[in-house]
Amino acid sequence: MKIVYYPDNCDQQGFSAIALVLVLLLLGMLLLTGFYQSLFIWQKSDVYERRYFRSYNQASSGLVWGKLQSWNTPTESWQCQKELSLKLDVCVKQASFGGMIILKSIGQDLVLYHLAYYDSVTQKLVSESGHWLDFCPERVGYDCE
Repeated sequence: MKIVYYPDNCDQQGFSAIALVLVLLLLGMLLLTGFYQSLFIWQKSDVYERRYFRSYNQASSGLVWGKLQSWNTPTESWQCQKELSLKLDVCVKQASFGGMIILKSIGQDLVLYHLAYYDSVTQKLVSESGHWLDFCPERVGYDCE
C-alpha cells in the first residue's frame, strides 16, 4: 500500500483548475450573450423585411388591380377605389405634366405610383412598361397626398 504525503505548504492545490473553470464559464457566457444579441438583431431585421415585402406586394397588386378597373375621366383631384377583400386602395388623378395619369396604390407602409394614359373609350388606363415609381412624380410633394 502506498501512502501519499502532502506537505503543509501546498494548501492551494487545485486553485488553477478552479480558476480555469471560472475563465471558461466567463468566456462561455460572453459568447452566449454575443450570439443572443446577434440573433435578436437578425430577428428584428427579418420582421422589418417581411413587413416591407408584405407592404410592397400589396401596393404592387393594387397597381395591377387599378389598371384593370374602369375609371371616370381623371381630374386634378384624386379618385379612389377600394377592393375590400384584398385591402387594396388605389387612386388616380391627372398629372401636372404631359397629359399623363398618376395611378397611386397604397400599401400598409408603402405607396407606389404608376404613370399611364387614359383611354376615354374603354374608360381604362393604358400603361407602358417601366413607368412605375416608388416616389411622387409631381414636382411638389403635397400634390400626391
